[in-house]
Amino acid sequence: MTTSSRKQIYFLLVPLVLLISNCVEEFVPETLIFEDILVVESTITNVYKFHEVKLSRTFEFDSVQKFEQNANVSIVDNLGEVMNFQELEPGHYVSTAAFRAEPNKTYQLLITTQNNLRYASKAEPLPDSASELTDIKLSKTTNNQKEEGVEISISSVDPSGGSKYYRFEYEETYKIVPPLWSPNDAIVISVSNPATVGTIPKTQEERVCYNTVPSNAIFQTETNNLTADRITEFPLKFILKKDPVFRERYSILVKQYVQSFEAYSYYKTLSELSSSESLFSENQPGFLNGNINSLSDPSEKVLGYFEVASLSSQRVFASFDDLYPGEGRALYFETCEIVAPLLNLPGGGSFSPLVDAIRSNTLKFIDVNLEPDDKRPGPYLMTQRGCGDCTVYGSNVKPDFWID
Repeated sequence: MTTSSRKQIYFLLVPLVLLISNCVEEFVPETLIFEDILVVESTITNVYKFHEVKLSRTFEFDSVQKFEQNANVSIVDNLGEVMNFQELEPGHYVSTAAFRAEPNKTYQLLITTQNNLRYASKAEPLPDSASELTDIKLSKTTNNQKEEGVEISISSVDPSGGSKYYRFEYEETYKIVPPLWSPNDAIVISVSNPATVGTIPKTQEERVCYNTVPSNAIFQTETNNLTADRITEFPLKFILKKDPVFRERYSILVKQYVQSFEAYSYYKTLSELSSSESLFSENQPGFLNGNINSLSDPSEKVLGYFEVASLSSQRVFASFDDLYPGEGRALYFETCEIVAPLLNLPGGGSFSPLVDAIRSNTLKFIDVNLEPDDKRPGPYLMTQRGCGDCTVYGSNVKPDFWID
């Protein structure tokens, strides 16, 4: 499920009729009714920063996502202070000044589209919270399929007992070092028969990269029925031991949002509707109302929720050796092979397998082939691009927060 679909779901489903007979009838779903609806994503917190609002439109499964562009977006508090937003990318609006949500204030999101349609959220307060994310724990364990791996769990406490309702997000970042990297690249010097090739030093960083992946699900818990407002080792994610994200170095940033009861209920319902089994459950989902309404047309449907939440976050780092000392390394993202394509085919001809591989950037140079044979007859040892170029799997820009 994508980030957009996590925030809002719209199902219009016909009732599911079960035919009871001696044979099983094939179920053919009827076509869903599509409606073009504004989608709003925004959470502001008590952290002083530039906050964001994302506006898009619903789109059919086989079409491209559409963004709501050129809108006027602002947030106003109950004292009349206005926080304006500007569009930096299509549908992505960022506040023109940094701010934080404060206690004893309410905040309302206001939107006017380029078609002069007006929308407003309910006025939302900042939840009263003293909760802090206290620990992120990585524990070796096995999953339900008896596969080895690492469970990531989190703990939190609010001494005041005022939090109760929690939502979590995370971002994983991992280091990528391709196993067959070389400091040199192969280049084509001439394509004339016979073709000639050479090598030059790489012109970009391809040895060390990093990839950041956001969470793609809704994680919630509540302490309303507990004697203490405390979360102890809440399971957030399981990662297989062989997962390539652990091969070099791994980091996870966990964000804890203390929610209002209304926001908690909205996201809880959204999570239930988003599960694959809900499509064929007896409780057929319908339109999920959030806290945003159209001022231009009260009957118009709007998807999404404007949330005001207290935020606490924490980051940890781990390496494979930290978790499994002396057990080698996790797998790489693909099985890497060493090949040596011919430069010039026997009998002449204009086609050169090696030149084609270099030009199409499908193979990367490893080394000179000092011992050509029938299996590897060409002049250069080569490998798949992803095995020698880390930019296939991530960015070669080191994140500011990264610690080796």
